[in-house]
Amino acid sequence: MGCAILHAFNWSFNEIKNRLAEIKDSGYKAVLVSPINYSHGTEWYKRYQPLDLRVIHSPLGGKKELIDLLNSADSDQYQIDIIVDVVINHMAHREIINGYENLNFPGFNELEKYKNHRGFQDDRLYGDLNFNQFSEFDFNPRQIIKNHGNLEEVRNNRLCDDRVPNGLPDLEINDWVIDQQKQFLKALVELGVKGFRVDAVKHVPIQHLTAITNDPILRDMFYFAEVIPEPQRRVINDVLMCTSMSLYDFPLFYQIRYSFSYIGDDGRFYWGNSFRNLENYEKNKKISEFRSVSFVNTHDIPNNQGMRRQLFLSMEDELLAYTYILGRDGSSPLIFTDKGDNQNDVFSNGNKWKDLYKNPDIAKMLQFHNKAHGSPMSFRYVTDGVIVVERNYIGFFVINKTAYTETYSISFATLSGKYKDLFTGNSITISDNNHVLSVPPRSKMMFLFDTGD
Repeated sequence: MGCAILHAFNWSFNEIKNRLAEIKDSGYKAVLVSPINYSHGTEWYKRYQPLDLRVIHSPLGGKKELIDLLNSADSDQYQIDIIVDVVINHMAHREIINGYENLNFPGFNELEKYKNHRGFQDDRLYGDLNFNQFSEFDFNPRQIIKNHGNLEEVRNNRLCDDRVPNGLPDLEINDWVIDQQKQFLKALVELGVKGFRVDAVKHVPIQHLTAITNDPILRDMFYFAEVIPEPQRRVINDVLMCTSMSLYDFPLFYQIRYSFSYIGDDGRFYWGNSFRNLENYEKNKKISEFRSVSFVNTHDIPNNQGMRRQLFLSMEDELLAYTYILGRDGSSPLIFTDKGDNQNDVFSNGNKWKDLYKNPDIAKMLQFHNKAHGSPMSFRYVTDGVIVVERNYIGFFVINKTAYTETYSISFATLSGKYKDLFTGNSITISDNNHVLSVPPRSKMMFLFDTGD
């Protein structure tokens, strides 16, 4: 895909539709929507516990609201692609009562609701709602993942945490399950969905993925997989070798997290957090630029206790990191925003990412990204704390993460003329191979050729 994607986490369909003008004006070309299936509860994680793939019915909205969003986004006015987050590994958590776990989905009580409430028929995406979609024969045995280093166990046993003590029912690979999931995705494609984020791919057997993505109708869609790397990196390798799916670029994220980590007033650099390591990483990418979805934050990082240590300490640090992923060549950068209801964000009482999607600095970075997309990049100057990257003939960007003003003589290979910094509006003229550049502390610059507009 290559374009910048807004992750509108847990936004309703109407909220996204009503902000399409802001989204387009900011420079996004696509929006990632949270899972749309019928689910219970207002908590965000309930969206990842589907009750029925055949029905679009949740706090995010129903089928009509989704269609309205898709039609508006696809109009000549906006031309924004909608990507839907989908769950194919499991279904919703079920309580065990007297030793019995009801694995009929959505369940007979839900089927009665379908009959008695017209709204469910209006929200039907496909299929016959008089019957359950899945039964106990469509699930793997009720076994919890205990050894996360055992890939077979990770792929065939149940995800489990404090919120789901007996685990999420893990779907078996059989013809019926595959057919239902393919019908689900095809119905969304017919409505106008342009791509899919596939959740929890580490837990999905590779033959399950290929059975869906090799379908003649579905194989040309844009997919990206959520794969939180395991120590062996086998899942990433399997997805890269056996499918055409893109992936969350966690290897790049880990390197960025190290390289942009906090530097104290003493100016010392500790293992891993030099920009020199970032330059070395780019020479030996783990995921190619054509299949990378780069990010600084995802919904899992602030919302799951085991991942919160990966948060950047301040928005200043996050914006420096966003400068890099939106300034570099390749990948599809993903910008995370939520509704300001994240109570786990101890740094800003839940409002840290509420309006990040329209942050003026992010808009400037998107402007640079959209202008320079596809143009080769080259590192023109790299120290432990300062990086200068040239984008062939288009411009260049600079990041100084230190607490000091840094002044350097930079040699550019393709740049000549007048260039304007998108953040400050200041212009410089490059007339020879060596240009003296002074970079304020904890700052970023993005220069594009100054057309005089």
